[in-house]
Amino acid sequence: MEKEDVKPNYNRLLSAESWSSDLSSDSCEYYQTEIFGLLPSSQAHRRQDESLDKVSWNPNVPLRDLPVCLQDKRDIRDRQQLQKRSIGSWDSWRRSQEITRRRLKEHVGGVISGLLPWSHTLHKIEGQFGVGVKAYFVFLRYLLCLNLLYCVIITGSVLTPTLVYGKSSSINGWLSFQNCSFKDFFVGSGFLENSPVFHSFYTPGNITTGGSQKCLNTPILFLLGMISVIFLSIIMVVRRTVVGYKHSWFTGNRFSSNFSYKVFCGWDFCIQNPQAATLKQNFIKNELKMDLEEQTFQQKVQQRSLKHWVELIFLRVLLNILVLVLLGSSFSLIYYAIRWSQSKCGNNWAVCLMLEYLPPITMTTLNYMLPHVFSKISEFEDYSLTIQLNLTLVRSIFLKLASLGIYLFFFINTEKFAEPQKCRENEFGKEMYKLTIFNLLECFFNAFCVAYPRMLLVERFPSSKLAQLLGKKQFEISFNVLDLVNSQTVTWVGVFYCPLLPAISAVRLLFLFYIKKFTVVRCCAPAQRMFRTASSSVLFHFMLLLGLFMAVVTLVVNINSVILTSYVSRSRANRKAIERLKDMLVMQSSEGLYDGRKPPLPPPVTLGFVGTCGLRLKPVLSGPSEAYVRSEVQFDCAVPDWSSPLSYELWKDAGDLIATENNVKVSFSLQVTEESEGKYYCRLTDGGQTSNAIHFHAVIPVIGARLTSDPDPPIIYEGQKFVLRCLVRKGTHLSFIWYHNKQEVNSSSELHWLSGDTLTVDGASEVHAGIYSCTAQNQMTVNPRFSSSRNIHVIVKKHISVPTLSFTVFSNGSSLVANISCGSARGSPPVTWSVLLNGLELDVKRVDSLESWFVLPVSVGVDMGAARCQAQTDTQQLLSDPVQLHVVPVGGAVRVTVTYLHDAGGTVAAARLKCVPDRGTFPTFSWHLNRSSLPPEADAHAVTRHGQVLILTEVSSGFYRCRVRDSFNDSSAWVESEGIFVQKTDLSATPMEVIALVFCGFLSVVIVGGSVFMFTECKNNTCRHHSNRILAFYPRTGALEKLDEPILFGPSVALDGSVEDFYCDIPGKPVTLSVQYEIYLETNPGKVFGAHSSLSGEIATFPLVITTQHDGRLICKASGHNDTDIESSYSKPWEFRVIVPVGDVSIISHSSIENMWEGQTLTLQCNKTKGTYVTYNWFRNNVPVQMPYDRNEDTLTIHRVSAQNTGNYVCVASNRYNDTTIFNSTSDVTVYVKEYVSKPEISMDPVKLENGYYAANITCQSKKGTPPITFSLLNYTDAIFTETTETTSAFFKVPIELNRYMGQVSCNASNEGNWVLSDPFRLIVESVGGAVTMTPLKHVDLDFQVVGLELRCKVEQGSFPRYSWFLNNSRLVGRGRFYAVVLSDESKLLLSVGRDSAGFYHCQASDRLDNSTSVHSPKMLINKEVLNTVPLLVVIVVFTSFALLNVALIACCIYGVVLQSVKEHLCDSFVEMLEDFEEDAVQTDRMSDSAEDEDQSVDESVLYEGAVSE
Repeated sequence: MEKEDVKPNYNRLLSAESWSSDLSSDSCEYYQTEIFGLLPSSQAHRRQDESLDKVSWNPNVPLRDLPVCLQDKRDIRDRQQLQKRSIGSWDSWRRSQEITRRRLKEHVGGVISGLLPWSHTLHKIEGQFGVGVKAYFVFLRYLLCLNLLYCVIITGSVLTPTLVYGKSSSINGWLSFQNCSFKDFFVGSGFLENSPVFHSFYTPGNITTGGSQKCLNTPILFLLGMISVIFLSIIMVVRRTVVGYKHSWFTGNRFSSNFSYKVFCGWDFCIQNPQAATLKQNFIKNELKMDLEEQTFQQKVQQRSLKHWVELIFLRVLLNILVLVLLGSSFSLIYYAIRWSQSKCGNNWAVCLMLEYLPPITMTTLNYMLPHVFSKISEFEDYSLTIQLNLTLVRSIFLKLASLGIYLFFFINTEKFAEPQKCRENEFGKEMYKLTIFNLLECFFNAFCVAYPRMLLVERFPSSKLAQLLGKKQFEISFNVLDLVNSQTVTWVGVFYCPLLPAISAVRLLFLFYIKKFTVVRCCAPAQRMFRTASSSVLFHFMLLLGLFMAVVTLVVNINSVILTSYVSRSRANRKAIERLKDMLVMQSSEGLYDGRKPPLPPPVTLGFVGTCGLRLKPVLSGPSEAYVRSEVQFDCAVPDWSSPLSYELWKDAGDLIATENNVKVSFSLQVTEESEGKYYCRLTDGGQTSNAIHFHAVIPVIGARLTSDPDPPIIYEGQKFVLRCLVRKGTHLSFIWYHNKQEVNSSSELHWLSGDTLTVDGASEVHAGIYSCTAQNQMTVNPRFSSSRNIHVIVKKHISVPTLSFTVFSNGSSLVANISCGSARGSPPVTWSVLLNGLELDVKRVDSLESWFVLPVSVGVDMGAARCQAQTDTQQLLSDPVQLHVVPVGGAVRVTVTYLHDAGGTVAAARLKCVPDRGTFPTFSWHLNRSSLPPEADAHAVTRHGQVLILTEVSSGFYRCRVRDSFNDSSAWVESEGIFVQKTDLSATPMEVIALVFCGFLSVVIVGGSVFMFTECKNNTCRHHSNRILAFYPRTGALEKLDEPILFGPSVALDGSVEDFYCDIPGKPVTLSVQYEIYLETNPGKVFGAHSSLSGEIATFPLVITTQHDGRLICKASGHNDTDIESSYSKPWEFRVIVPVGDVSIISHSSIENMWEGQTLTLQCNKTKGTYVTYNWFRNNVPVQMPYDRNEDTLTIHRVSAQNTGNYVCVASNRYNDTTIFNSTSDVTVYVKEYVSKPEISMDPVKLENGYYAANITCQSKKGTPPITFSLLNYTDAIFTETTETTSAFFKVPIELNRYMGQVSCNASNEGNWVLSDPFRLIVESVGGAVTMTPLKHVDLDFQVVGLELRCKVEQGSFPRYSWFLNNSRLVGRGRFYAVVLSDESKLLLSVGRDSAGFYHCQASDRLDNSTSVHSPKMLINKEVLNTVPLLVVIVVFTSFALLNVALIACCIYGVVLQSVKEHLCDSFVEMLEDFEEDAVQTDRMSDSAEDEDQSVDESVLYEGAVSE
């Protein structure tokens, strides 16, 4: 019973049923009414109240709807009671009936509104996520009700008559589920195709009653039902749009948010449920956020300048062009998706299903991605949030409706509808059915496969980078509304072809509501930015109106053919049939009677067919895509699976023929030049397709990299811009690597901006100073070339900070001198310093440091004035704060203050004593214990702050005194303080603390007693009423059982040995609550780093001397101070890193680098003695190691090393502190990789000995190999000579005979157990013999004149020939004025054709060993006239072609003249034919009239049947 008495009774004050209280009006008056009466916003309401006195009582206006306060409503109610007594019975009865009808109307309206589903859910969503999200769900509910209304109309007008009066065969057909499959449900085929879902189920016919009397026509019922649906949709959507627009217009531009009303009078005091109170609070907060954001944006718009407007308009134009490009691309993609969906799929049902759904998948993907892009674009256009939403909606709805329209247009014109065996309406309905089903699948997949896993990731792994990047999803109203509009448009478009589509859409919307509710409540976070939905709701319905318009247009276009074929009257059909039959009879009569000939037979039909047009072979071209200039590449061309030789051509770009080869598989060799870059392809000479194309890049090797700077030299001040460019002397297809202090600059960041060969720093700072270099390399996948620049030193000068001034005083004999120190904390020297006294400059110095000293004479006790320092650089001039140059001697009393420091147990752990003199500018201090002087440093105490503070780490009991005197005068007297007794005791309270404790205890007793008394008194009804009112304003909160989660914050990184402060606090904690805070490492809760007792609500501070033990995740534990009833709480982990500067790095090799052979594995470890969070960078010969490796690992491993890995390896270990301080430590080691000897090549050089015999100098040469190398010359398998050399070649001399085969020799090379054998070499030397031929090669100029000639000489027989050239039997040696003999064997002669070079040339070949034998070539006449003579064959071909061209031109002229005359003759004949035809037509008309009279007896029914059959 007591609980029932205490329970508050919440009653709502109704205007018509208000009650009078037995208390005074002052005590019962709401405090809310008093506040509202004082608000400025209530002044307008007061003016309305004055007018209410003059207005008679209108019972149709409830009191609660009047904009007046509660007391005024009571006064109006009293006046209404007085008016009731003065009126007659008839008026009284009439007014009572009006009140009754009004209340009944309100009650019925409340009942109807209560029938609306999901009211409580929508109210909860509104309070948590705002009005905008609620508007989406209200819109969804409206569409659901609309589709249910469609279902009622279609069921009554279409489905029920067909099922009740229709044919039983069609109904039983679709009820049999034979051969149904899983695919049928998604595609709408199979049993669904003949079901009431689609159009073909509703066959034309008449509905008959019990007899044979025809009642209604089913096509008419079907058409009327669909027209009813369309007209009902238009009426409802237009009505909602107009009403919403009127409301938006009234509250749009003239809307003024009343903040004071919402703050003070927005609460509903009838709320009883705590959850409802929370929702109401969120609702008010969201309203205030919307109002404030709108006003903030309006202020921002008013502050825009003309320049800002111009820039903004230009940006908006560019962004709108981008939107148009995206829309055009999406429409093209939809078109190609429709094309691909019509392709054959075979018997694979999965492939068929994917092809069927390819257009919906494409449309859904575009509709999902592009609105997000549009939303991001609208953010850059700087509109208000409501306009951004509406603009995104307009663009997205244009995308969705236009894509749907394009989909319908192209689908109607596809080949599927051209197939006669398929029902056109059914196929169209299937497409709308598939779009509806896929929309539901897409919503389900998006909710449970995207949004829900994203929410789980964020909630369970909040510290991961991916979770922080994604965050919780926000419910995007615009995109979800677009989905609803798009799906409803599909329903309207397909309702004629799929009559049950509204029912399917209703079921889909029902599922969609709960899916979206789950997504919003469980997977989404409340939006950070709120917006109003008045104008957005109007736009929602306007977009529905657009979709409805599209549906009506589509229906009118498609239904036109159906109406023409189904509802043409019978009389009109008979009349058309009779007319067609008359025409046939007239034609037959005229042709048979008047010509006297048989009707002409139709021309023979030429049947054309396409046979095999020939085998079209497609070759495949393979080869490199890049190569260096002056190298040779090879392209291979072949037809796959072809074994016969073919003729191939290699082409470049548009039409440059490179070469022609004939074989099964051909290879084209190409000498790479700068002009070789382009697109290459091959094809067959005698027909066939073109091969694939290879884009070939001719790469010029990079050389001569150098670095330039702007400005030059690179000396700048911080904040300025500098640009570095990496230039090369030669090279193409380049990429650039930048280094700063030997650290690679990986990519553009806040520090550097990389663009091609340029490195830009917009605002230089201290971190940008250092050594810069760049490396240019060719972008080649194989054997890239590098070129590194020289280092350039960038100096960044710092701006000096505001200078500070300090001074000290010392004695200079008989006078005092002030040593004034001027300095800046940061800056770059040199700096010009000057000291000013009372504004006058006393001294000036220019120094290369940030500090300077000045000496000025001073007097004790005399105020010299205000002294200031001035610092001046090239760009700055700063003044320090003034300091009074006044030296005050020590004097007055000296006091000592003591502060005890206690540990967690309450005992005294240390004491802090401070000596405070009354005056004195430069005092010196001395401490005494029991009249004994204390040294400045000892184990038990320490002196700080120039001796002013004494810290006792071990408290020794006794009397402590402090003595003070002037530091600059050793002869001055000491001023001594009184002794103060210090002892080590437990935590004790001072008398003032005792008084405070007693007072607090007394106050607690009074509070407890008063609470008991109030609890006893509150049992009566009067006090309970007051308590109810208090509880309505201040809801009760339960007893504190567990502390809220504390928040730990502080630095996230610190250096080892530094002192850092960490802070821990509980937000909203009562000030009177005492909390004990502890901080420890998450992995070691037993070791507490610090503790703090917060007795008065202050933030807990933990000063820690940082060591490596603090590295990890720190936890702050909050518990009740000496109160075990309060449960402890723990903060979230605070990631803290301790940086130990890296140092003492050395490289350790796990393999022998002194004896390293290629193919082995090289492992280098960068060992450090200290350092945390270290990254490692490896360099070889001052160039970064190109192979991939983990920079966080200290080991570099190279598998299968080669000679390219030889070099000096440097390991740079570094770690960073706050991205500003970098610690580096380096070490290097030299690695030499030995190479195994390669396969040797053997060559021979014969010589003639002095004794007349011959010998061969045989050379064995290897391209690589680390000496010593042992070479052996073998005759078959027997070793002839063996030699060990320190080079990669060896020489052997073997006797030979001319023209005799001496056998085969080979060369064997070996080192370190590896040996290789060369190819065998035939040892034979043949003498010169046979014919000698000269081959000329002409060089022509731009005018096709021969200006140069290249002659090559070759002898038919001879191993080592030597050639000689002769002009008119005179030998040509070396170089002359017009010739040059080149090559080692002098086999080539280069000539410059002119008058001096004319004559007879011949070539002579002889043995290089013996000139006794020689052979000559035939002589050749060479002069400029002979070489530039045009051949007779060319003359014949040119003149023949010219003659043929003239003949063809004359023939064309003759043909034109003849053709013109033929055309004129044909025109005359055609005119005569037309005149004859007109006469025949007149005669035909006369015959038709006579035939009509003869056929009056023909039965019209027969004609009708014939016409119908035709």
